[in-house]
Amino acid sequence: MKLSRSILLFLLAMASSPLFSHDSNGLDTNGLNNHVLDIYVNNILWHSYSSEDLDSLQVGFHNSELTEPDFTAIPFPELLPLMSEIEGIRLFFHSGEVFLSSVSDSIRTSALKEGPEGKWDLSLDGSVYHNPGRIELYGTALPEKELLLWSEPGLTGLDRQIDIWSSLHKIRVTVKEVSDIDTKLIFRKMTGDLMPDFVLRFQDPAEPYEEGNTVAFLLQSVLTPVKEQETDTLVLPSGHKLHPDLFMSILASLSDRVSPHDPGWLTDPDSIKKASAIYLEQLLNRRIVEQDDFFTDENYRNTNYAFFPSGSYLSLIAHPADLPLLRGLERPLSPRVLPVQLQIKREDLPAGTLIDFLKLPGIQHQLLSAENRQLPEHTEALKHRDLNDEEQQLYEDWKRGYILSDSNYAFRREIEQNLPDLLRGEGELPR
Repeated sequence: MKLSRSILLFLLAMASSPLFSHDSNGLDTNGLNNHVLDIYVNNILWHSYSSEDLDSLQVGFHNSELTEPDFTAIPFPELLPLMSEIEGIRLFFHSGEVFLSSVSDSIRTSALKEGPEGKWDLSLDGSVYHNPGRIELYGTALPEKELLLWSEPGLTGLDRQIDIWSSLHKIRVTVKEVSDIDTKLIFRKMTGDLMPDFVLRFQDPAEPYEEGNTVAFLLQSVLTPVKEQETDTLVLPSGHKLHPDLFMSILASLSDRVSPHDPGWLTDPDSIKKASAIYLEQLLNRRIVEQDDFFTDENYRNTNYAFFPSGSYLSLIAHPADLPLLRGLERPLSPRVLPVQLQIKREDLPAGTLIDFLKLPGIQHQLLSAENRQLPEHTEALKHRDLNDEEQQLYEDWKRGYILSDSNYAFRREIEQNLPDLLRGEGELPR
């Protein structure tokens, strides 16, 4: 993976004006082949790529076919401007040219792969084209050079990758943190106000899990007013003393789970009884309190406390912390793993725009952040990376976490309905 070097070389290349004029065979006026590929859009030069440019833009790809090894290549769409419509593409070779129509869908999965002797092959629409020196794209380029992305608060780290993508396509993406995104989107649509081009948000747990739009996972921990303090008390949002997510974390901490997609809930009577007893003891000993009770109780001014879940308290000045070890549990509470989804809100943006880039193995490789408790969407990207102790612990947390998807949202809803009776010794959870 050569992405760090590629960013520098690519941005330098884009910022530089051509030093020579070029003919269609990729030769400068002095007869020197200082570049290997020219991209034109509607007969206007978009960019000239040297061998060094192309070499540094390669990323690793994981081949799903077990018989095929992993390989490196350049995602061809990242070499092009954003096109709302592609009418055709013309490829020029030393021996001639070829024109291809109806390639809009296949361009999304096309790639440029280095072959023998530094030659490059374009894989497009099921065919491989050897060493094109010039590629002409015909269609409608996106006229705007500035796009707007709304992001939920707390999704730091992804903005850096979005800046890289913006530079590749010679545009600017303004990232604006917006709380309560869904409500504001409805209001703007009703009033006709300017809508964002992209939305980066946590997936609603009531929605089915959509792998195609998921670009990362965020592990929601707790927030503490003081860094690195041990937590004595969990402060829940108002009206959430019987908090189903907290109960699910306790129940999950009693389970030996392998995948966050398959939490492996323990729903046998003994496990339910044990989780209920742990929860009830925390309530009775005031280790779990509601926000209103906590801030009106003078006895808790000097208590080491944490806000749970942290997503409800992002406006407070506090620091992410590990989930605490509650009495009766052998390990800390299991974290809640939330899918981060990117949605395209403009109809004229090509399918996969920005999503495909953020889901590239090379980009996913860089999303692991212990500080932000953020993970790649495909953890296979971590297999070829040496993790430090903190990152390894985050990875282990993820293995023990669970995803709030449609499949276990029903389980959460049942808990919400039965938890009060359960704590009074009545009721049963779903099997």
